[in-house]
Amino acid sequence: LTPVPFPRRAFERAVAASAPFNAMIDRVARDEAYLTSVLAAAAKGDPQFTGKLMAVYKEEMQRRRDVVEAGARLPAELSLVLT
Repeated sequence: LTPVPFPRRAFERAVAASAPFNAMIDRVARDEAYLTSVLAAAAKGDPQFTGKLMAVYKEEMQRRRDVVEAGARLPAELSLVLT
């Protein structure tokens, strides 16, 4: 890959859209019922990748519920959003 010119206005629009886009992704990721219902068919059709990814997601969401129910605080989080 080599650098190519990119219009400044397009770059600025992308930067301006990044915060609301990332907030939306975060909200979807925290809505377990919505996300699992939307991805159920994909997980069933692709058990080797999407199915395993959803299993990890469900395990993590259960771990988070267990921590909260035990009265402990959740640790800090870092999200990497790649599109």
